[in-house]
Amino acid sequence: MHWKILFFIIILVIIIATIQLLAVFELHFQIKDPVKNKKLVNTVHGFEELRFVRYMKDFNKSYNDEEYIRRFENFKASLKEIDRLNKLENNTVFGLTKFSDMSKKEFADRMLLKPGTISTCQPSERDCSGEPTGVESGLLSSIKYGEKINSSFDWRKQAGVVKPVLNQRLCQGCWAFSIVGVLESMSAIQLGDYTSRSIEELIDCSFRNNGCYNGSVILAMNFICEQKLEFVTAEEYPLTLSMDKTCKLPTTGYSGRRVKYFKHMCHVDAGRMVELVATHGPLVVAVDAYNWANYIGGVITRACSAGVANHVVQIVGYKGYNASDAETPEPYYIVRNSWGLDWGEQGYVKIAIKDNVFGDRPPSRVDVSTLISCVAEMVSLVVEDFGVYKEKPVKRFTWRTTGGSEIAVISYGAIVQSIKIPDKLGVKADLVLGFDDLDGYVNCNTPYLGATIGRCANRIGNATFEIDGKTYNVAKNQGKDHLHGGIIGFDKVVWDHTIVGSKVVFSYFSKDMEEGYPGDLVTTVTYEVTDDNKLLVDFKASTTKKTVVNLTNHSYFNLAGHDGGAEELYKHYVYINADKITKTDSSSIPTGGFSAVQNTPFDFTVQKKLGDAMAGGGNLFDDNFCIETLGKQVLTLAASVTHPPSGRLLEIHTDQPGVQFYTANSLPAPTESALIGKNGVGYRRHGAFCLETQTYPDAVHHSNFPTAILVPGELYLHRVVYKFGVINPDKVIDAPYVVPA
Repeated sequence: MHWKILFFIIILVIIIATIQLLAVFELHFQIKDPVKNKKLVNTVHGFEELRFVRYMKDFNKSYNDEEYIRRFENFKASLKEIDRLNKLENNTVFGLTKFSDMSKKEFADRMLLKPGTISTCQPSERDCSGEPTGVESGLLSSIKYGEKINSSFDWRKQAGVVKPVLNQRLCQGCWAFSIVGVLESMSAIQLGDYTSRSIEELIDCSFRNNGCYNGSVILAMNFICEQKLEFVTAEEYPLTLSMDKTCKLPTTGYSGRRVKYFKHMCHVDAGRMVELVATHGPLVVAVDAYNWANYIGGVITRACSAGVANHVVQIVGYKGYNASDAETPEPYYIVRNSWGLDWGEQGYVKIAIKDNVFGDRPPSRVDVSTLISCVAEMVSLVVEDFGVYKEKPVKRFTWRTTGGSEIAVISYGAIVQSIKIPDKLGVKADLVLGFDDLDGYVNCNTPYLGATIGRCANRIGNATFEIDGKTYNVAKNQGKDHLHGGIIGFDKVVWDHTIVGSKVVFSYFSKDMEEGYPGDLVTTVTYEVTDDNKLLVDFKASTTKKTVVNLTNHSYFNLAGHDGGAEELYKHYVYINADKITKTDSSSIPTGGFSAVQNTPFDFTVQKKLGDAMAGGGNLFDDNFCIETLGKQVLTLAASVTHPPSGRLLEIHTDQPGVQFYTANSLPAPTESALIGKNGVGYRRHGAFCLETQTYPDAVHHSNFPTAILVPGELYLHRVVYKFGVINPDKVIDAPYVVPA
């Protein structure tokens, strides 16, 4: 009989032990609904070291002997803290996380901002394109305050607006993660730009902050605003969480997104906060995260301290505001954190929508510091009608920068219609020749003002070429030769268009044998304008048969203004990065040879006054200069031009091997009737210059020239950047930018 009792006792002990072990392991099950499974998570009974061993395995932790003791003590304290918080919060679940082996002090020291970083809240508002303003921007709301909004809203449901949650690890850079997160979201909402921007750039370069050792949103935003910081892509400046705080931005030659406006708000009530999230976009918010170390899921309502803010996050949505929703008994904000996907609810935390969610708010204390970063590219893009050609609507696209510059292109001929740039005194002038309306371009544009040229820019001798033994005859529109794509070239058609972010992409389908060229050719021309006055142009083309492709833009520039005429053109100084030109015959057709420019009027390797170079008269210049390139598909400074009276500068960077320098020799002579352009201005000979980036002219007839043949399966690529600026006469500038006296 005794052995039966003993056996029963043994079985009972085994059952109890098994139940206890299951209770331990239950803490580590995947919890699909933390609130409904709260009892499961909250089972905390004994076997603490066994749990700690299991915790180490689950969270991939390892320690030396000394650290093990310290971490185990922290772990036991976390178990007690978890129990306390679960009793405090009815709709929140706290449990073991990757931070549960830290003491509360260590968690605060490593993951939160230092005490006092977010101090007494001072409302502020700033337009980063000018001076501080006291007027709330219209960008902050698309509806009037007080009008009905949806009871729930989540920006994560808008594709690309909210990027995946990142992990700041042991870098106290929450301020940078949140600012850049909102910048990305606002760029997507306002501009359709879904590019990931560099967080590391802000961590490294915001010299008023301490990088990964601490930082302030307000200091960062003021720095961004005052320095007009341009956020490059995350790919260009990757996230390393570097502790050395060395800014690795290049001094020149980069561009990115910029902050247009920000507003710092205090004592924001729930109604206003919800309205801003729904009608403006994600917000940067300062919160008390002292008790977040062991958060697993659910809605936090009480586990925060009044007036304390030690962490920066983003509100990206809300649920259940002013709604009788049985599934949402506690309305909450949807908050994006920067502690990785393995914390909270896939990196997110829910905070109750209450005016006193951060504790009972004493009148003299601040409950939360909220910053709204209304972020946009400093360049705006406006689309308007420009007429109709052959029943196809023609559009004009105008970019405007905060510095007052305006650049416009039209879908007819993918033409650059206007480039308005301020001079050294801030006076704006249009620097390219053109027409005010579509009729001028359709009926009067024999000089190809501003046009995209194709399929083949420049000349093809005798209007014929051979590919694989087959002869092709193209249109003779320049005597016996072929010029700029023929009678109906790319400059005389309406291009399709697409807007991608702040870029305009024109596309044209050229059918097989159009103007005599073989193969169906799909061509795109992408225009983009940056706030530092760069016009970026990308040409791409693909073909179904071997064909000839040599695209360019034929803009006519006068840095004094399109009405400056020859008198002002002669005052320009020109540098061209070329020590030779292609030799031509009397019809301007290349012979296949080259001429050195040294000691000739064609030598622009040192900046030269154009009037002096043209003093011999005649029709100088209309020649292909062979650029000293840095390599295939690498941008090289091809030319720079300055106009000392206005102080304006134009640099042209390209990946092409040639540039055609042309001084408008074919425009009407002084004794002839002028070509009437914009604002009724008469355009005449030598009233402008062109710098047309290209491969060499007539390349199909010269095997020693860079090829102009495009084959199926390959992509024609051509990039040119026009950079406008102002020369500072008091600043010493290295050649080729020195302006002679």
